[in-house]
Amino acid sequence: MTDPDRPQFNLVDEPFIPCGAIDGRSVEYCLRDTLAGAHELRELRDDSPLVTIALQRLLIAVLHAALGDPETLDDWGEIWQAGRFDEAAIDEYFEKWRGRFNLFDLERPFYQAWGWELPEDKRKGPNELAQELTRGNNATLFDHTRDDPPPPFRFAAAARNVVANQTFAAAGGVSATGNRTGAPLVGQVVVMPVGRTLWETLMFNLLPSEERPEVLQPAGSPVWERDVHSFSESSTPQGYLDLLTWQPRRVRLHVSHGATEVREISYAQGRKLELPEGCFDPMTAYRKERPLEFDADRSVWRDSEALFSKSTEGVRQPLVMDFLADLVAEEVLSSSHDIGLMCAGLKNRQAKVFFWRHETLPLPLKYVDDSDLRGRLAEAVTTAEEIARRLRQATKDAVTELLDPTNHRPDPTRRRQVVDSLAAERHYWSQLETPFRRFFLELAGIPEDKSDERQRRLAKWAIKDCKRSAEIAFEESVGRLDQSARMLRARQVGRDSLGGRIGKFLKDKHYWEAYRGDNDNEG
Repeated sequence: MTDPDRPQFNLVDEPFIPCGAIDGRSVEYCLRDTLAGAHELRELRDDSPLVTIALQRLLIAVLHAALGDPETLDDWGEIWQAGRFDEAAIDEYFEKWRGRFNLFDLERPFYQAWGWELPEDKRKGPNELAQELTRGNNATLFDHTRDDPPPPFRFAAAARNVVANQTFAAAGGVSATGNRTGAPLVGQVVVMPVGRTLWETLMFNLLPSEERPEVLQPAGSPVWERDVHSFSESSTPQGYLDLLTWQPRRVRLHVSHGATEVREISYAQGRKLELPEGCFDPMTAYRKERPLEFDADRSVWRDSEALFSKSTEGVRQPLVMDFLADLVAEEVLSSSHDIGLMCAGLKNRQAKVFFWRHETLPLPLKYVDDSDLRGRLAEAVTTAEEIARRLRQATKDAVTELLDPTNHRPDPTRRRQVVDSLAAERHYWSQLETPFRRFFLELAGIPEDKSDERQRRLAKWAIKDCKRSAEIAFEESVGRLDQSARMLRARQVGRDSLGGRIGKFLKDKHYWEAYRGDNDNEG
């Protein structure tokens, strides 16, 4: 129901989705035009990766509902062959459910609680919806706005952040309706294959029913279609679309007549999520049945095993990656198809957000169907980790010599503090970022029948990239301390330790034998 004097903002035809056009322009489109023109758009692109992920999941939910949930790869293939989404089906769907997409509808405001609101003295500013903005005890990590008074949101921004908050709201704190629990993707590494156009990206994440866990079959219905308030329903998802449009928060946007911005909201705990056994979000990797999480000191490529492994014990790659493998195996996609892998998410403790991360890796499709390639990738990451451990031990040896050159028995706590302050490993991992991307692509370019060449490239990674990065990291940390005689002795002890430890590892792994470069005798 609408009031002619009340502000209106229907997402079907009001621009609010930020997109990048093929020609590089930044544009905003409504739901209908984004889906109908997805084949002519490069990507969905918001400044916040959380908003980007959340809006793409919303679009995927709409597609499942509007086009009919594809059951098999053949059903999916019919959509793929068309090269664009069926505008008639999209228009028919939005015509039927148009009223449910009005952000300020009096009875059923989109993605919000209906028939509920808080007293005026209990309401909050709309910045409560944005995990990356200053609010309450949230650290000022991402912006420098003030929380008092809270900044208003224009309607398009309010729409985006309502969707993002229902996807990434952090747990912690007490509300009028109980203790706050986390949203479906909070704290997790969310993985989405990215195509050459927005249409391809959405298609690669439009999983047929047979590709999803049994408990997410059939798809069910999205939250806007249901007549029963979601907060009165079960805490376990009733199908895939229920999970995609989960409502962990009761949100109500408040606007007065003639308003052009949202200045206050009602905000409280909503529907608690409890995933049943065997239920895995298709866009998340799992290790030992727990979702893969970001670490402030750990780039996502170091978890390549979890992203690309199909059979490693205790590791489950995202189901969207399984689906890509099926598309390659069925020759729907060639191994040369240009695809990227977007990994995004945030790290929090209770209601406090510490950081967010957004990384995109090029994804040669050979990795999804070549087990030998995946094995060598896993070995490359393991090699990098092993050399990092040897770097830390060499740093400890240097610090031991520095703190107690006579007995070599310094106070363990003091030694650990000094080693941590030198941060040699942090320097090491930052040095490896660019070399890894180069190695990742070059390894995929070596044919499967060239086993010796693949092993040679792996050895080159170990010797030219990991070993060299460890040496540079040591000099950038321990090597930059003062030039006293005692420090010079400690530094040399550390250098000798590093060379010996890494040299033995490379020899034991037969990397020197495999490596054929310009410096065969390099040690």
